[in-house]
Amino acid sequence: MNLESRFLAPLALLLGLALPAKASAQTPLGSATTQPAPQARPAAPPVTATPAAGSPAAAPAATVRTVHVLGFDSDNADDQVEALTTALRTRVRAMSNWTLGGVTTSLSMVTAALKCPQRPDTACTQRMGDEFKADRVMYGWVNRTSPREVTAEVHLWVRGDREIVANETYPDTLTDAKDPKLQAVADRLLEKLLGERPPPPVVARPKEPVIEKKKEEEPKPPPSRGVSARTVIGWTLIGVGVGAGVFGAVEGVRFLSLQSDNKDDAKDPKAPADFCSPRTDACSRYEDAKTARTLEFIGIGAGVALVGTGVVLLLTDHSKEAVAKNGPASGSGGESASSKSNARKWNVAPSVGPRGGGVNLNMAW
Repeated sequence: MNLESRFLAPLALLLGLALPAKASAQTPLGSATTQPAPQARPAAPPVTATPAAGSPAAAPAATVRTVHVLGFDSDNADDQVEALTTALRTRVRAMSNWTLGGVTTSLSMVTAALKCPQRPDTACTQRMGDEFKADRVMYGWVNRTSPREVTAEVHLWVRGDREIVANETYPDTLTDAKDPKLQAVADRLLEKLLGERPPPPVVARPKEPVIEKKKEEEPKPPPSRGVSARTVIGWTLIGVGVGAGVFGAVEGVRFLSLQSDNKDDAKDPKAPADFCSPRTDACSRYEDAKTARTLEFIGIGAGVALVGTGVVLLLTDHSKEAVAKNGPASGSGGESASSKSNARKWNVAPSVGPRGGGVNLNMAW
């Protein structure tokens, strides 16, 4: 037996005797040995996952804060005051983390109602916030600092915090609240006061012009040729000439009838040598024959002359054709230069005589 066995044997014997003695002391004699009932363990608390740093769930929710913008005051720049106040309110509405308060009273009315100095002190701004039940109130002044510039001094009162002041100098020509340059001034002021710059304004794109397709124009009828004065005169002369010719022809027939009677009177054996001495009926027929002869010549001659003149006027009437092709000449009253030249080249001269008539047509070169 080695040394370890000699040392461990007495120790194992002592342990074997001690365990039965301890069990007999805890269990009475004659009673059944029963095991105690196991007790239920309390449920473990649920494990909640902790979001990783930098994840969207770990970021705090953004809070929307309200700011009231009072109407600004001024001594010498009323137009610029109204435009800047409107631009500031418009740009605050465009911010996602800020909302515009409902107080729209001007600064001068507020200071008068609260009996404050023209430039509110700390006590006045505190009463102002209490009156409006607001935590942030924006107010200020716009005054002319040079002949062509104004300066805006804007204050932001924050409850329980120091008051913030921002200044901007800009041209006095910015008097329209919708002017992008004035909105840029308002954005710079809001960035200094609220620590956030509004998003750029949305510029409306101009609407593309709608091009309507033109309907195919129907071909216009050629312009009708109006009746010229030359045409009217020509046809009038032809009509009168025809009438004169008919009259001359009638008188010619009458002359032939009277001439036949005169020959019969001259063949009578009892006829005197001179029918008119003494005067007889044969003398009257002889004179009527002479008159009819004269009227025949005049009527036919005038008829030929008038008809010829009318025909010439119609043949030389080119004024309407020239106007239709070349347009009216300036200062000509609608009559072209070519028609005038044609009128100057032709010269019609009717002639009437006791024994006939005629038409002289002359052309100037």
